[in-house]
Amino acid sequence: MSCRLLRRVHSAHSSFSIESRRRHGAAPSSCQISARYVCVCARQVRARPVPFYPLDAKMTVPDDEKEFIDQILVEHNTRRQRHSAPSLEYNDELSEMAQQWADKLAKQAHISFSELSGVGENITFFPPDIDAESVVEHWYQEHEKYEYETPGWQTGTNYFTQVIWRSTKEIGVGCAYVRKTHESDEDNTSCSNGSVCKSMTSLISNGKLASEGDKVIVAFYRPAGNNNRSGQFAANVLKPIH
Repeated sequence: MSCRLLRRVHSAHSSFSIESRRRHGAAPSSCQISARYVCVCARQVRARPVPFYPLDAKMTVPDDEKEFIDQILVEHNTRRQRHSAPSLEYNDELSEMAQQWADKLAKQAHISFSELSGVGENITFFPPDIDAESVVEHWYQEHEKYEYETPGWQTGTNYFTQVIWRSTKEIGVGCAYVRKTHESDEDNTSCSNGSVCKSMTSLISNGKLASEGDKVIVAFYRPAGNNNRSGQFAANVLKPIH
């Protein structure tokens, strides 16, 4: 089962592992696996994305998933409002790309980046019965660790900062469910330094990374957040107003 978003379809604390991969500018990187669910921190690169699949590939969205994706946008904008950030709008192109990437990740049952230029990413495997509020709150809860007095890239906060990044204007969301059998052609996932992440590969092989039925949520953002150039975090990650 899979779902994707079209524009016309407007729009916690648990233990899981984090794979922190390539960062932009001076940001550090690591490859760390510690538990069952895998999350990929938001990433950003500049320039407009080049689609990695035909944009005319259409898919039917079940009604329950349409509501789920609609609510993802609502939950984003509720939290953005707290930080004086303008509301996001759904974008057809981003939505198509996010859905295609979610389908790919569900088949391979592990996380990898889309490598789309100019697009920020929040990607996580969740239990299948996760609700939209819990998805966004999971990303947003990192705000508890963010130090506004020293704005900049901070370890363990990049889901949060992408969610509320002030200059981001558009979002696309895709979701899909891990199948019983999955592709293994990309098991040798590369870490940010170009080497193969051995801990990830072993987890993939014994099935602990993502289980059958787990739900992968892909959120693509444009313009991308988490730009570590001077002054960008100070301008785009503002203190909550309430």
